[in-house]
Amino acid sequence: MLREYRDSCRQFKARYNEDHNIAEAVVTTAVALTEAQAQALKERLEKISGKTVLLTQKTDSTVLGGIRVELEGKQLDGLTVKERLSSLKKKKTLRKSSYKGCEWNAIKTRRNIQSHPKPDQVL
Repeated sequence: MLREYRDSCRQFKARYNEDHNIAEAVVTTAVALTEAQAQALKERLEKISGKTVLLTQKTDSTVLGGIRVELEGKQLDGLTVKERLSSLKKKKTLRKSSYKGCEWNAIKTRRNIQSHPKPDQVL
């Protein structure tokens, strides 16, 4: 019964926000934003979404720096230092694996060249 009530409240809130052109945003940072920072971010998100934004702030010590924003259930990417570092690590791993492939191809090519006789050796 309580679960149905919670779901009804959630659905009512979602419909109300949709009807009144309101977007919910959850902002996660390592330290709390100042009022000026929160206001500037809210204005920026309103410009992006074209809606009135209800801003909810959270602090999370695992966020090394930067900001994580979820707007209307969609996360805006690449805004925290942790996410950027993770992305760089993935790119570095991809580059290493592609270099290994290049080295392997170069070794195979050298072997093929060495195993085939030169034109003057055919006779």
